Order: sequence, then structure tokens, then C-alpha cells
Amino acid sequence: MSGICGWLYKNPTQGSTIELNQMASKLPDGGDQIQVVNTECIKLAALTKHKNTITSFSNDISVAVDGDLRWKISEYQQVQDAKGPAEAIALAYRKLGEKFLSSLGGTYSLALYAKAEDTLLLAVDRMGIKPLCYSSPDPHRIVFASNLMALTQHPNVPSTFAPQSIYNYVSFHFIPSPQTIFNNVFKLEPGQYLKFKNGSLELAKHWQPEFSEHHTSDIHQLGPELNQILGQVVGRYKNTENIGTFLSGGLDSSTVTGFLAKAKNNPVDSYSIGFAAEGYDEISYARIAAKKFNTKPHEYYVTPEDIVAALPLVAKAYDEPFGNSSAIPAYFCSRLAHDNGTRMLLAGDGGDELFAGNERYVKQKLLEHYYSIPEFLRSKALEPIILGTSLGKSLPILKKIRSYVEQARVPIVERMGSETYNYLQGIAPDVIFSTAMLDNIDTQNPIALLTSTYQNTPSDSFMQRMLYLDWKFTLADNDLRKVNRMCEIAGIEVRYPMLDDDLIAFSSQIPSNVLLKGTKLRYFFKHAMQNFLPKEIINKPKHGFGLPFGVWLKTTPELQSFIYGSLEDLKQRNIVRSDFVDNIIDTHKKGHAAYYGAMIWALAMLEQWFQQHDIKGQVI
Repeated sequence: MSGICGWLYKNPTQGSTIELNQMASKLPDGGDQIQVVNTECIKLAALTKHKNTITSFSNDISVAVDGDLRWKISEYQQVQDAKGPAEAIALAYRKLGEKFLSSLGGTYSLALYAKAEDTLLLAVDRMGIKPLCYSSPDPHRIVFASNLMALTQHPNVPSTFAPQSIYNYVSFHFIPSPQTIFNNVFKLEPGQYLKFKNGSLELAKHWQPEFSEHHTSDIHQLGPELNQILGQVVGRYKNTENIGTFLSGGLDSSTVTGFLAKAKNNPVDSYSIGFAAEGYDEISYARIAAKKFNTKPHEYYVTPEDIVAALPLVAKAYDEPFGNSSAIPAYFCSRLAHDNGTRMLLAGDGGDELFAGNERYVKQKLLEHYYSIPEFLRSKALEPIILGTSLGKSLPILKKIRSYVEQARVPIVERMGSETYNYLQGIAPDVIFSTAMLDNIDTQNPIALLTSTYQNTPSDSFMQRMLYLDWKFTLADNDLRKVNRMCEIAGIEVRYPMLDDDLIAFSSQIPSNVLLKGTKLRYFFKHAMQNFLPKEIINKPKHGFGLPFGVWLKTTPELQSFIYGSLEDLKQRNIVRSDFVDNIIDTHKKGHAAYYGAMIWALAMLEQWFQQHDIKGQVI
């Protein structure tokens, strides 16, 4: 558990160490092992279990860094091994300036102040595993921290709520970077750095993936290479004490567990979650993997009562509203590990987003085939006949063609957004939100955020652009935030072997038609693992740690009382319309439990976040 915080002021009389300590107290395990740099204009603090992560060099360069760093250049790696990461960063900056970031890998967040240039650099790792947020109230100062709880302890950081971010939360069920719940407070995006110099704030990417569609497509050559990389990546943890793995029984957690078991001499502790709900419990696959790799399996079955007990704790743990319900099983799995003496878990997150494992990729691929038809045939013949006449509404086969054409004509980002990220599902905003909310938001902002990321992907391949979109929104903004925070409050460190720099570089060179062959999801990965993983896991349907919340809400009075009470309280916030809340509860009772349950969960978590952070009354 660790983090950094601090600020840069042009006026050295502003700010005190007391404020710095207040900020540091809100970092994970706040105040423990805090180190402070307090120079003329810059104040930095680091809270970490790693040695030498913060230091000041001859009063000219100050560094605060949190994470596990790896260097491409051996000179800096040697300095880090001997003297710590902060000294390696300072040396690299002296020689390369801000370009040193392109040589830095691993997981990290860092702050560097160079007195001679009067320059502050803030940066986060390539996948955004280690977060960093900031606020610059004016050109003379900037404040930063690993989380919003620490950042808002500073008296110059605004803490007024941003209606747009609340709207985006209801849409995504999380608040995507760079936005935060607060006005004029921002998060760094994955692979991004900030430069603050002479009152000017600049943002830029220090890393972008190097996608290729022209690499070899020989899976017999690529498969052994993947196995070798995985063995090296996971093998780094073979001597780590008190280590275990998340084991859902899916491809990625089973792969990570298997490679760790292969690297260690002793059986690996694996941790799995089950649900006593039909269609949700996948623990049988975890047992298959545990037997295959001879792990020491540990299991816990989450109950509706667990949700009622843990939901306030989970809501309070996040520094802004977070509506991914699988945070609950992630918490209980982490707690199970901690209670068993484990202090680090390896997670499988990232495999689907690197190796094309999400079902939406198949659907979008099929819809993109529409554009292989020459444009003049589409616009002059097919569309006028199918869409412009009654013919497309007659025979069943023509109805299917019409539906296909209608969907294909929607830009791919909007198609993916409406199905994957936008939980409003086409409902008119004025049906959901209060007039006060609508007066302060841009309803197109969620799609604009998705479009910006998709269009800025360094690839012309629509498949690679979809993957990159998920790196940002599914991983950095959602899944990693979920797992990181739940592990923190359970007292567990977490690592993500599937998001290792070497594995990302390797996956980016695999052609799209090898990653996803026809409609076969994760075709290459499954082929590469066919002699390593059990066949049942290779062929299992995709699942994960999905929580049967919607189902349980229909049948559990205690859960109903808690959730419905939270929604009643939310009505008073002037965010959503009261009749919408009443309608979605009624629709859930009568309709598809899982579908409507997701929105109910997100709204209840929004209210619980306000309550657990002692925010009373209207927020808009």
C-alpha cells in the first residue's frame, strides 16, 4: 500500500508541512512510513513500503515515486538496484530530460521537480495501474496526489461536484479519466505525463503502443514465444513470500496460476469466489484449474447478506462514485487471501483486452464487413431498397438484413458505446435527470470521450482500435480501479502479469485475424495454451466475477430494504427524477433482473458514496 502527494507553489511562503501530512494521511495506510521532501517551492510526500522512493538530490532534483519500476536502459536499472528508483530517475532526467519516461517501464506514479528549470513532471505508467490526480487552481500552483481523498485535503483544491462527471458516471458506472467527480480536478490518463513550467501546464503521452498488422501470422511460431514471455513475467514472482492468485477458472486467472505453480517449488495458494445462484457460479472451473496445477485452493461463497454488510465499506473506499458490482466479490476474495496470510495476489486482468476475448469484438467485426461492399452499391442500391422501401420490412430474411444495415451504418464508437459503456441504453436524458442536471451537462460527452480515444489509437485497424479503447475504459478506468482499491482495503498488494510491458509489446504485433479468427474469440491465445490449460477451461464460456445482484434483489428482503432506501435518499439530491427511480424499481421487479439490476446498483452506489463521505442534501 503506497502513494504520493505534494504541490508546487511559486510563492514559497504558501503551504505547510501540516497540510502535507493531512494529505498523506488519506493515502492508503495513511501516515505509515511517510517520507517528506520540503524545499523552497516544492513539497512532496511518499507513503510506501519500498525503500528510497523519495529523495532530494543536492537540492536540485526532488523525486517522489510509487511503484515497481523497470528500465529499458541497463545503466538506470543498475542504479535503481543499488540505490533505489528515485536516484535512477534523477540520473535519467539529468541525461535525457523528460524523454527519460520513454525508457521507464513497470507500474508507477511519479513526481519530479527540477529546480534549475523550475519544472514539475507528473507521470503514470503505460496502462494507468498507478493513478495520479491533480488540480491547478491558477498558473502559480499545482497540487497532486495518488487519490482524490488526499488531494482534496489541500485547502486550494476545489471540492464542488461536477454535474458532467455525475452524468458520465450514470452512463459508464464509473467516471472516466481525465474527469473526476470534482470540478477542475483531473486524473492523468494511461501513459500520460504532465509538465508544469513557467505557469504553463502541458499534457502529453510518453508512451503509445506500436501496433502492427504485418507481423508473422504463424501461430506455431507465436505460441512458443507467448509461453516463453509468460514464463518470464510470472516467474519474477517465484521467490515472493506470501503470494497467491485470484482464480476464477477463466483463461487468464488459470494461466497466471498455472505459470506461478510451474515456477514455484511449493503449491500455490489460489483464491476463488462462488455464488449460490444459477448461471453465476463458476467455481467448478476454478476447481478444475486448482486440480490441474496442484494449488492449495481457498473458496468463499458470497451471499446477499454479504452485500448489505460490505456495500457501505466498498462505497467509502473509493475516492469517487464507482458502480462496478464485481467490486464486492473482489473484496471478499482479497479478504479471504489476507485472512489466510497471503499478502500479494497475482490477477489475470488484461488478457481479454490484449488477445481479443470480449464478445463485442465479434459483433463489431461482422458489422464492419458491411464496409467491404463498394460505397456506390451501398448508397445507390442496397440502402435505398432495404431502408427506403417497405421491402425491408416484409420477409423475415429481409428484416434481418435491414437490421444489419441499420446497425452497421451507426459509427463503430457509438455502437460499442451504447452496448458496452453507455448504460443509459438510449433512454432520453430528460426521462432520467433533473432539469438542474440537464442545464449543466453535455449529453454527448460520453461518446465524445470514447471517440477521442478511438480516433487517437496509433493504428488503422478497427480491431486494434477496439482493443485500445478497452485498455483505457474497461481496464484503466474500471477493472484496475476495482481490483486495486479492493485489495488495498483488504491489506493485499496486487500485480497484473497479463499487463506486463513485454506482453503488451508482443500482443500488439499479432495480426487481428490471428487474435480473432473468424468468430473465434481469443483464437491465438487458446491455441497457444492448448497444451497447458485444461480443455474445459479452453472451451468454457466467458464469465468472471459477475455478482448476481439483480437476481438476489428480487428475493432478499434485507437487500431490498437497503437498496430501495438508498434510492429514496438519492431522490433528494436533485440528480435523477423521482419518477425514473420509481419506474426502474418497478421495471426490475417485473422484468429482466440482471439487466435492470445493473442500473439500480449504480444509482444505489452513487447515493452510498455521498452518504459514506458525509455529503448531505442536494449536490446539484
